[in-house]
Amino acid sequence: MMRVNIGCGQTPTKSWTNFDNAPAIKLASSKFRLSLARALGMVSEDNKSYISWLQKNDIEFANAVERIP
Repeated sequence: MMRVNIGCGQTPTKSWTNFDNAPAIKLASSKFRLSLARALGMVSEDNKSYISWLQKNDIEFANAVERIP
């Protein structure tokens, strides 16, 4: 049985599929996007630590208003 946590933020549930709509998730999952955002100065110090945290946790991007994958 699959269990999902929609809108998990920084509290993902272990062994569940965790979704959130934070744009930083897209940066964390793409080396190209992250490199580009850093080169353009679009990543603040707070975002850097959040992106690092996202890369260590299994959180997927989804917008619950549009569609959950």
